[in-house]
Amino acid sequence: MRILTFLLFENEINLLKRNREAVSNYNFSLLKVLNGIVMVLMLVLMIFSYAADFEIHLKVLYFSFFLASLLVMFTIFLFEKFIKKHPLPLIYLLFFIAVSFSILVNFANIYAVEYVTFTCILLLMQILLLDRSLRVNIFTICMFFYGMILSYLFKKQSTFIMDMMNTTSFFAVGIFIGLEIRKSRLENFEANRKLLYERNTDSLTDLPNRRSLFENLKKSEGPVENHVSGMFMIDIDHFKLFNDSYGHRAGDVCLFEIGKCFKKFGLENGISFFRYGGEEFCGLCFVKNQEDLKDRAENLREAVADLEIPFPAEENPSNYVSISIGYAYFEPSEDYDYEIMIKKTDAALYQAKNSGRNKICSFEELENAAITGTEL
Repeated sequence: MRILTFLLFENEINLLKRNREAVSNYNFSLLKVLNGIVMVLMLVLMIFSYAADFEIHLKVLYFSFFLASLLVMFTIFLFEKFIKKHPLPLIYLLFFIAVSFSILVNFANIYAVEYVTFTCILLLMQILLLDRSLRVNIFTICMFFYGMILSYLFKKQSTFIMDMMNTTSFFAVGIFIGLEIRKSRLENFEANRKLLYERNTDSLTDLPNRRSLFENLKKSEGPVENHVSGMFMIDIDHFKLFNDSYGHRAGDVCLFEIGKCFKKFGLENGISFFRYGGEEFCGLCFVKNQEDLKDRAENLREAVADLEIPFPAEENPSNYVSISIGYAYFEPSEDYDYEIMIKKTDAALYQAKNSGRNKICSFEELENAAITGTEL
């Protein structure tokens, strides 16, 4: 069965899915480096061919493949955002270009010459490509037959036999080396993903932690379209009393259930939730207006109430665990300051708690009340 492992990589598909972003980044970097090498190499060969007055067909060959690599570079530049997510088609195309060049150069000199560059490229494809082993090997097999058929048709029998022996040997070795290298890379990506997940995730609620929140907010400091427009600060009402009454184990279960509720609600409503600390949470989203944000805040409050986690206490009239929410809407602008956003949203939360809890309150309402001198 070991001979079939080039077709069946244990857990390979799951590793590729879980580390999709890291794999895409690797392949995108590989694409840029390989194309840069090909472009520089073709440029050098083209200049040298003219300086040394090579035959015209060699000059045309070098120039054509230089233009092909230049076209790939412009394609990457023009469609970088899309190609960064889907680099594999261009990588396969680039390897096909490299294989074609190696074969044409081989035939451009003397037909009796054995394949060398072609054989090395087949090995490099196995080692460098990071994709499903089945696809990598099917592509490499196609390239193998591509070279062997041309060798059979246009070379002497003795040269073809040497090509077949050398290329088959390197191809067979490449299958197993490539498998182990892909496996090692994916396992490294997985180990890094787990470390990053543990570093940025609260183990109790399975929500991103405070560190992750500030990293996300800092990322939003770029272009205006990336600016977060809606923020929630959320507090579990009388959570200390809940812990004192039922014990910390029950408190942990309560936090876990609320974290699960936030995660589900966030996926359905386009909100990223974070555990800010203790019984306090933060939510970030992109909304068009204040009313949209208000609706989401109220729906979130009701979603937690619908969990019906028992909490009969004199300070808690609903007899169930509830939350208070402060929220604030921010018009996208160049004056982006997430620290001010947190302060404003936190002030709204404080007002929601001060008004009796199990309520929502916006910073806009707080400002209007301050201006008019009315109570919320």
